[in-house]
Amino acid sequence: MAIDQEEGGGFLDYDRSYLFRAVVTNVNDKSASRKLIGFSSWIPLNCCFVTQHPVERVDTVRNPPKSVNRKANRVELAGISGAFGDSAMQFSGYKRFPIPTAVYRWAAYVALAALLGCGRSAPSGAASATPPQPAPTAEVRVLKPRPADDAALTPEQAALKRRLELQLASEHPTHRLTLGNHRVVEGQIVNETPTTIMLREEYGYSGSIISAYRRSEIIAIDGLCSNACEVTRQDIALYEQFPNFHFTKVPPYSIVSDAPYTDVEKTVRLLTQLREQFEHHFAALIRPNHTPQNIQIVFFSTEEPFRAYARKVAPPFVASAGFYSATENRLVLLNQLGTAEFVDVQDRLTQRRRELESRPDIDPADRHLASTRLATVKSEMTYEAKAMTERLIRHEGAHQLVSAYGIQSRYGIEPTWLSEGLAQYCEPSDIGAYHRGLAERLIKARDANRLLPLRTVLNHRDPAGFFTLGAPSIETAYAESWAMTFFLMQDRHRAKFLDYIKSLRDIRTDAAAIAAYKADPETLLLRALGIDSNTLETQWQQYVTRL
Repeated sequence: MAIDQEEGGGFLDYDRSYLFRAVVTNVNDKSASRKLIGFSSWIPLNCCFVTQHPVERVDTVRNPPKSVNRKANRVELAGISGAFGDSAMQFSGYKRFPIPTAVYRWAAYVALAALLGCGRSAPSGAASATPPQPAPTAEVRVLKPRPADDAALTPEQAALKRRLELQLASEHPTHRLTLGNHRVVEGQIVNETPTTIMLREEYGYSGSIISAYRRSEIIAIDGLCSNACEVTRQDIALYEQFPNFHFTKVPPYSIVSDAPYTDVEKTVRLLTQLREQFEHHFAALIRPNHTPQNIQIVFFSTEEPFRAYARKVAPPFVASAGFYSATENRLVLLNQLGTAEFVDVQDRLTQRRRELESRPDIDPADRHLASTRLATVKSEMTYEAKAMTERLIRHEGAHQLVSAYGIQSRYGIEPTWLSEGLAQYCEPSDIGAYHRGLAERLIKARDANRLLPLRTVLNHRDPAGFFTLGAPSIETAYAESWAMTFFLMQDRHRAKFLDYIKSLRDIRTDAAAIAAYKADPETLLLRALGIDSNTLETQWQQYVTRL
């Protein structure tokens, strides 16, 4: 088969690829003449890892009748292929109104599942063992960005280029002021007097404000370069695909988005921070003269257009939360605040709170307690959705940097665990930090005796990623991939592990690529580490036990 993995890894929130769902359940207890109204909702999971805490009961009715079913109301958590485990959690309330008298507390707000490929569940009964690897032929393909079109711009494109450059010039800051309190502001100087500087601070297409700064407060005034205003042919082609989106450029990023400018600015800030950390953390792997250039970002604020675009250009990733295309050098991201299920459950929470406040027969103290808890749930869900978006940005950004810095082999022959393990290794706010969410997922699998054989994970190499393993094994495979990467990046194996990555990176001929592809990935790893499979298995088991 052709060694063809042109598309970078996709990012799937496997636990709730469609964020949240709210369901209102009515339960009647006729013998007690009381009515229980339970609130149920999909709640962000900790990567399918849920710590079952005892639920505190607070009855709002003195001496409630014994016939009331206290377990009638519950929150059911499910993943895209069905329920994950015994995930019933209960909210109870009496006195004929929907008060959730206990709020489920999550173990932690942690990592989103970082899964390659589409989010469709595997057919029931799919094998969880390593699928047979098809024998490669002599046909190989070098992964490289799509070549630039050198044809002259059409009159329409030339006019679009001028318009976009004028737009960028009007939004791009020309000066940076460093103030005495160490605050730094950027903008365009619109007026100066002997004592004051008037600075217009742009918020992109979302507007601007003009502020006055006393010269006595200013430590330094620096001019800023204007290269951000250069619009390339690739920029024009990008905007032509999304003419109703806003275009922004902060080299090396060119962004089109329908999201507010603050979201776009935050995305660029996260990617810039990631790039700086990446350059420091993986300096030994970066090829000379390799720098990120002309990176395109498409940032969708709502789900439907994202799904439609993914269906058109990358069908395997249609159910993902984002993906990276190596041929286009393009990150495609979905803001998790814009998923249909998240919007739906937020609306339902708001509706329930309004219904609660409109009931004059409810005790004021009970109403306040329930209203406060509903607001808390809403706030926590929003916080987690934002955190998921940040992890999505860092995950897909890591895939892009691995390609841009020449760390990925020209033939894309890396095993799945290595590609996704590195991306997940970069998800925390500091690259290489302990990833609590993935660690807890691994611990859960370990305690349930559901860890995949190490050889199964290390030898897996398929353009469809771990989805060929079948739904029950996918999340475990990704957790083990992160854990193996985290394990090998420790001092004990770090130098030889980096040499292993270099050995794949430095393959430059078709013959060498075919030979590497025919070999078991585990064999290549063991050879680089200088140990046998039993030694690695023992060290791995000891490491997993200590997590």
